Amino acid sequence: MLEEAGVRYAIRLKARGKAYVEDGAGRRIPLRLGRGERRAWTGVYYRTEGSKWGWKVNAVGVWEAWWEEPLWAMGNPAVEELLAVYRERMKVEESFRDLKT
Repeated sequence: MLEEAGVRYAIRLKARGKAYVEDGAGRRIPLRLGRGERRAWTGVYYRTEGSKWGWKVNAVGVWEAWWEEPLWAMGNPAVEELLAVYRERMKVEESFRDLKT
C-alpha cells in the first residue's frame, strides 16, 4: 500500500451524500458541514454506499463562508497537515487548468 512505500497522499473527496467515514467501532460519521465549520478525524475508514471495503485515513472538511460547498480531503498526513498538503496540490492543479485554457 502507499504507506508501506513511504508515499504521502492527500485526495479531495466529493462528499455528496454517498460517502462517509466510520470510526473503529463501525459507527457511521456523515460528511456534513455548515458554512464556517471545520471537522477532522484521525484513523477513520472511508467508505461509500454499497461498498464493503474502506481505507484507513485521516479526514478533514472545511467550509469557508464564501465557498459554494465544503472541501473534504483524506489522506495519510496528520490532520493538522492534511488540508495544507491538499491546498498546495490544488495550486498545482489550478495552474495546469489555467495553462490548458
